Amino acid sequence: MTQVGSWWKVSRWLVIGILLVVAGVYAGLRFLASTKVAPVTTATATVWVVTQPIAADAPIPPSSVKTETWPVKLLPLNAYQGSLAGLYTTEALPQGVPLVTTDLFNPTTSDLIPNRLPKGDVAFDFSTSPNSAVDGVIAPGDRIALLALVPPPGKAGATSSGTTSATALNQSVVFMQGLNVLAVNGALTGAVTPGSGEQLILAVTPAQAEALVYAEAHTTFTVVLEAPHQKLGTVAPYGTQWPKP
Repeated sequence: MTQVGSWWKVSRWLVIGILLVVAGVYAGLRFLASTKVAPVTTATATVWVVTQPIAADAPIPPSSVKTETWPVKLLPLNAYQGSLAGLYTTEALPQGVPLVTTDLFNPTTSDLIPNRLPKGDVAFDFSTSPNSAVDGVIAPGDRIALLALVPPPGKAGATSSGTTSATALNQSVVFMQGLNVLAVNGALTGAVTPGSGEQLILAVTPAQAEALVYAEAHTTFTVVLEAPHQKLGTVAPYGTQWPKP
């Protein structure tokens, strides 16, 4: 007993220290076990990726693209994530590239006239006056028809001033119809100003542009606004109103 008492006197603080250390470790382990560490998450986003090459100035076939989930930090600048309905490509797109906003345009809303032109058409600058253009209320996106004064078959021709010959009165014919108005007075959108002079940018075929250039030098036009799907009559072939140059 004397030896035990002596050992306890000498070692009691060491034993107490060991017990305190064990208790501290045990308490720490219990605390860590009761605390859930939140997992590290990476922000992601959905992006369109080209699966088959797409030509320039072409609509985007649904079979040529798919959606993929990418980490946000890997997304290209201006990655496009919206609907592809009605969109066309601005350039040829190879397989595997993600779509960005500069790759796409909508022909009905683009702020560039070339993007609004149907394939194969050209933009034609057509000048008219309020008296000849529904008081100047024609707006971008409308469809119009052009009425022209022409002489009856076999009679003298009309003049650029609209005067008639002494032998016959000119008659009005539908020269062209269904022409798409791309811009009015330089604006692709916006309200029109009634009573103002009109500078119309029309989408026409190259053949129609040729006919308009020649006809403008020989007669006067009246612009009429068409209702959707309206047909005003049969258009006489180019060359039957005036001789070809």
